[in-house]
Amino acid sequence: MAGLIQHQSLIEQAARREVVRPKKFYAPLVLDALVVVSAFGLAGAYKGYLAGGAPLGALLAALALFAVLSVLAMLLTKAFRRRLVVLAIEVVALFLPFYDTPVAYPFQFLTLTALAAFIVLVFGEYMGARALDNTIKIQFFRVIQPQLSRLITAMVLCGVILYLPYWGAQGSFLSLENFNRMFDFGIGPVKQFYPEITFTGSFGDFADAMTRLQLKNDARFRLLSPAEQERTIRDTAEQLRVSLSASLKSDISADKPLVVVFYDFLVSMLAQWRETFGNQFLFAWAAMLFLIARSLGVVFYWASAVIAFFVYQALIAANFIRVTGETGVHEVLDYYAPYHNNNGRIDEGRREP
Repeated sequence: MAGLIQHQSLIEQAARREVVRPKKFYAPLVLDALVVVSAFGLAGAYKGYLAGGAPLGALLAALALFAVLSVLAMLLTKAFRRRLVVLAIEVVALFLPFYDTPVAYPFQFLTLTALAAFIVLVFGEYMGARALDNTIKIQFFRVIQPQLSRLITAMVLCGVILYLPYWGAQGSFLSLENFNRMFDFGIGPVKQFYPEITFTGSFGDFADAMTRLQLKNDARFRLLSPAEQERTIRDTAEQLRVSLSASLKSDISADKPLVVVFYDFLVSMLAQWRETFGNQFLFAWAAMLFLIARSLGVVFYWASAVIAFFVYQALIAANFIRVTGETGVHEVLDYYAPYHNNNGRIDEGRREP
């Protein structure tokens, strides 16, 4: 009987729990590819904006998409070296469209600008990674602040530098179409204070309304007869037209749209300043544009941060990413990967450590 008894291994009979983890190799690649594609799209949108074909809204939308994807990439990329490689590819994508433009960019000019952008982006990425590593609980807005703020700084810096060669080709930072959109937006509050002035009509209508506004409180004007008042208004409006025509060195017709007159005046004034002061004015103008754009970038920063936060929460809710604990006290982000039991069913009670 002893020879008939076979030794059985209880370990082999015990059901072994097989852990089959879905591959997370493709998710980071897809995110990196989306960031690079968004960088290329941002460059194309800015190139079109400089040429006068793309609206400002499209440029801001492209910048917001690039910022949101960059924030997610910073949060989800564990290896900093990998992120450096992706950043280098992003910078190439940002500057690649400008090698084929109506304005001839010197290769050295583009290379130095790209290098400056890369340095600022890397510094922001490093500071963001440090903020993420040094926090116990992920505080989204605090963690992304170093990276997102420097990304906006880098984009504003590149935008201003890439604009400078367009000065001679276009003559103004804004095309007439974009200036018209900003003009319509800017005169909204002014209309509340001066409803009697026409800003959307011709220059003649504007000059007539301005003259009436200036003369209505003049005691001597009120003593004139109605016919004399109308004649005085016409003469004063004509003097305004002649004076502005002399400043622009071009005759302004009374039926010319007011927005075109203001645009021509701005272009002429900037051209005169550049001719007078040369490169000194060009550098001063670039510095002023940078300060203005970076100041407005504060509003854009918070808008992008809020959008990124909602996308971040949506990805967590969709089980695409998850927050886990590292050493019990340190939260980290990772792609979602549930356990599978030996029957092939997902065990929602446990998660990948």
